[in-house]
Amino acid sequence: MAEQQQPPRRGNPVRQANNERQPPSRRETMIHCENCGEEYSSTYKRCPFCDERPGRTGIGGRRLAKDGLIGRFHPIQIVGWSISAALIVAALVIVFKWVSPFFSKKPPDNSSGSDSSQSSVLPNGSGSGSQTELPGSSGSGTLDNPGGSSALPSVPVTSIKLNRNDITLTSGEVYQFTATVTPEGVSEPVVWTSSNEALATVDSYGNVTNVNKSGSKQKVIITASCGGQSASSDVYCSSGSGGGSSTTQNPGGSTNTTTPAGPVSANSKGTVTSSSLNVRAEASTSGEKVGSLKNGDVVTILEDTGKGWYKINFKDINGYVSSDYIKVNG
Repeated sequence: MAEQQQPPRRGNPVRQANNERQPPSRRETMIHCENCGEEYSSTYKRCPFCDERPGRTGIGGRRLAKDGLIGRFHPIQIVGWSISAALIVAALVIVFKWVSPFFSKKPPDNSSGSDSSQSSVLPNGSGSGSQTELPGSSGSGTLDNPGGSSALPSVPVTSIKLNRNDITLTSGEVYQFTATVTPEGVSEPVVWTSSNEALATVDSYGNVTNVNKSGSKQKVIITASCGGQSASSDVYCSSGSGGGSSTTQNPGGSTNTTTPAGPVSANSKGTVTSSSLNVRAEASTSGEKVGSLKNGDVVTILEDTGKGWYKINFKDINGYVSSDYIKVNG
């Protein structure tokens, strides 16, 4: 029995002929990237994973076949980016430093006459009368005068006191008075005046000088003034003419004591005419006080210095007293 042949398949004879002529397809060649460890088709000229050429090791990749996963970026790249970022930040700081002043706000203009623009002056507390202006002051008026400047008023003076109520000065002797002004912090200076400049002069520091040449003892009133307050002291100025008798004027204002002309002989007796008389270690008002006598005490005159002082002895007291307050007995 003859074998029955199958009929040919229907189709495009041209396509079938072309298929019969084409060689079988070959498998694409794969390349192993030594840089990142990936495999890719040989149709690529560079590794699609790390962009490295075949047969050449680069500076970095995504992965290594043996070592596993590494950083996405190379350390050199990270250092380069860090330096670039630092330079950018520095440039921004410099620009901000130079540009920011142009955008800063200006201080408010108080020239329209507001209270903050007025001048203020405070005392410096030194007692010399100098003053210190506050910041922003114009120094052109006072608070009492709104049309002028706005200086703060000085501290009002409540009282002034001298360190001595009375004192006797020999010819040419100088004594400095001290004035205490209350309260502290007064800015006004103390002004000193003498009732008779021909007998006693006084300077701006309270130094009183006996310049009496009248031939008799005279009283001068020294006054210290400050802030509408004043204080006075009596200064008895002995004459520097020498010879003749001199009239003694007591602190109470009486003139009943007379000192004989010429030196007093040693061991003469004398009577105290003042209510209180200081005995000093030296023949000077600045000498140390060693005792005190009262009116009526009889002393022994040991020496007449010839400069308005007696060296005396009274009981256990030895020292110098002003001859103006000793009446020599006979």
